[in-house]
Amino acid sequence: MLSRFSHWLNQRPRAFVPSLCMLCGRDSGRGISLCAACAADLPWHGRSCATCAARLPEAAPEGALCGACLRRPSPLAHCRALFAYQDPVARLLTLLKFGHDLAPGAVLGALMAEAALAWPLPIAGVLAVPLPASRLKRRGFNQAQELAAPVARALGVPLLLKEVSRQAETAEQSGLSEEARKRNLRRAFTVLGPLPDSVLLVDDVTTTGTTLKALALTLQAAGVAQVSALVAAKTRYGGGRPS
Repeated sequence: MLSRFSHWLNQRPRAFVPSLCMLCGRDSGRGISLCAACAADLPWHGRSCATCAARLPEAAPEGALCGACLRRPSPLAHCRALFAYQDPVARLLTLLKFGHDLAPGAVLGALMAEAALAWPLPIAGVLAVPLPASRLKRRGFNQAQELAAPVARALGVPLLLKEVSRQAETAEQSGLSEEARKRNLRRAFTVLGPLPDSVLLVDDVTTTGTTLKALALTLQAAGVAQVSALVAAKTRYGGGRPS
């Protein structure tokens, strides 16, 4: 799978491939602006629940579920977070989301693409978690889409741009309890067009997974057989995630 990722990087237009690492400033030596040493020092998420990405002991077997998912199975067939929501990943996501700096999105998106290529899942389409219309207008772009586009290109599957919308003008999720998050997202998503049998959801940050699960339930009701999720970072519940 790594060779597929390297081939994908080498096929990208060189004019759009910076060579300096955005964290240390040295030549990255590869097709993204992050050197191998800085990549190794990132706060990789480690062993986690296969369907909600909650941290598990490193001794837990591959594919293990947390207690919450054992008691109440998740609508997500698989869920993975690449990183813990800590610096420098948290800083990069803040720059992307609020600083309108797309360079961190390109780097994190490439790392997510690498992870997706190594994930033996049936994926027929990639869907960035939609933003409410007012937030999209205010921000000018969907940060999840910046992460999802490299994933879809690497996998060679469609990036689903118009098939699902976030109809409800929901309140910000940060600061809400888990039950309040669930109420906030009821009937939030609407399917507008045909969807493939297997969809990979992509988002920047997850805390309780409520948004991903609500979207997965909507897609399943529309006939999608398998919904999985890949996010850049996972916070601890109640942690200081920006929204």
